Amino acid sequence: MRRTGATCDPAPGRAREPDAPKNVMTSKLAFGLLAATLAAPFLVAQDPKAILTAAETKKLQGLVRDWFEPWNEWNESREDKNARKLQKKAEDAKDKFQKEWDARSKKSDLLASMPDLRAVFAQPFTSPRVSGSGILKVVRETPEMGGHAVFIPREYKSDGVPMRVIWELPGTKGGKWQSAKEYFTETWEGSLSNKDSLFIVSEFPEGMDADPLPDPSLPNPEDVEKKRVRQIFMPFGFEAKQLNYDRDRIYLDCGRESSAFGLRFACYFPQRFAGIVLRHPVEVPKDIRLGSLTGVPVLLISSEETKAACDAIAAALNQLDPGKATILEGKGAYPFKDSQPEIETWIASQVRNVVRTRVLVEPNSDSFKRAHWVAIDQAERLTGLPADKRPRLLVEADRSTNRIKVEARGVEAFTLLLNDDLIDLSKEFTVDINGKLSTEKRERNLTLMVEQIMRNSDPAWIFTQSYTAKVPKEGK
Repeated sequence: MRRTGATCDPAPGRAREPDAPKNVMTSKLAFGLLAATLAAPFLVAQDPKAILTAAETKKLQGLVRDWFEPWNEWNESREDKNARKLQKKAEDAKDKFQKEWDARSKKSDLLASMPDLRAVFAQPFTSPRVSGSGILKVVRETPEMGGHAVFIPREYKSDGVPMRVIWELPGTKGGKWQSAKEYFTETWEGSLSNKDSLFIVSEFPEGMDADPLPDPSLPNPEDVEKKRVRQIFMPFGFEAKQLNYDRDRIYLDCGRESSAFGLRFACYFPQRFAGIVLRHPVEVPKDIRLGSLTGVPVLLISSEETKAACDAIAAALNQLDPGKATILEGKGAYPFKDSQPEIETWIASQVRNVVRTRVLVEPNSDSFKRAHWVAIDQAERLTGLPADKRPRLLVEADRSTNRIKVEARGVEAFTLLLNDDLIDLSKEFTVDINGKLSTEKRERNLTLMVEQIMRNSDPAWIFTQSYTAKVPKEGK
């Protein structure tokens, strides 16, 4: 008999695209070890707190991949003549996984074991067989896709250890946007990271600015920002589908006249990034709030021209979460290629934390109102609201007391994704919304968790339950 709340659908909603070593390697021995690691099959170290044996984990990992591969193919080709066959293959593979899952869950609830969940779903997506050339490949702009470039190291393995991604937004030179190739040459080309990192370099077309805020006097000003987001996000999503990349190590690297936009972009999708590098920071307009970046590490490259902006941004970010903003004095001229070793060292030390216990959502756009495991569902529109009245949602989870505290302003409804890192779902938990308390109980659900992983194309999105609530009106 199957466990209640522990079944999973074969093909939830359409997946959405996005949203390395610890130390910089400096010796031939290190490079040799890297090559050996990348050539080996992907394995997950057994957590001492895990319930499953290594053999049981490995079997479930294979069953997950056998299920997700046809599901992804079916999801991409639902109108294809083979779509029904792919759907049937996904359903059959899902049933095999479910049978094995149920057998392994008899001795203990696997949905309560975060180490086991992370291990089983560590690498559920198979990648097409792509060979790395160690040369930047330029992809010209088309009506459907913005111009961009991709760099795949020779050491890359489609079925090996996932590689970190450095996502570059080029800057301007002589008043014009640099091409992806020119910018990559002046920043990361020839660096040690060319052996262990994937690079996706977006481009801005001539005539499109990035840093300035859309003019609110124009009709539909938010459409201007959405167009910028699509310009850089679509190439990333397209290339990422082909690559075996580490979702916990995606870094955004921004240049001159794209650093302010890059900071806003990171505020729209903070759950995607392990770290942000700004090579030419500028003063943040008073209308832009940085709260959604709470806890996301930011490296600011300082020069005589940008020192004041670096100091102001670092102060604002470190007030939200001390120590998360770092200022590095740039060596040489912009874009500071002489500082590349220090930038690499900083990047190597940053890893995304999906289950941070304190999340702040301060939307800068009515279209992007989510941070990490917290989403604003309904809120007052930003247009015309003074800064101190704009929607804001602060959520703190305390597992020791099994309590979630919510401070909401200008928010009507919200949703939280939950797991046993944040609270103990085997027990009742308390939710405090602006001082109004309620006691809740939620059953862990495998279907919901798998939907999150598939929808976000992110194996780290291990959340076994959700909680949706309306914010009580004042005085009620």
